[in-house]
Amino acid sequence: MATILHKYLDKLDDLKIKVGEDADKVILDSIDIKSLIKNPRQIIGQIAVEFSQRHTDKIQQSYTVVENATKKIIEKS
Repeated sequence: MATILHKYLDKLDDLKIKVGEDADKVILDSIDIKSLIKNPRQIIGQIAVEFSQRHTDKIQQSYTVVENATKKIIEKS
C-alpha cells in the first residue's frame, strides 16, 4: 500500500512543481509594484483569479490523482 501512496504523491509533486515554476515565471514577473502599493486587494485578487484560471487543469488533475489514490487504498484495505 505504501508503494501506491508514493506513486500518487510523486504525481502530485510533479503537478506542484509545474504550478510553482509557472508562478515564478509568469505571475510574479507580471506584478506592477506601483499598482500593488496603490490597491493591494484588487491586484492580489486579479492575480488569484489569473492563477486559478491558468491552473484549472492542474487543479483538476490533482483532484483526480487524490481520488484514484483513495480508491486504490480502499480496495487494498
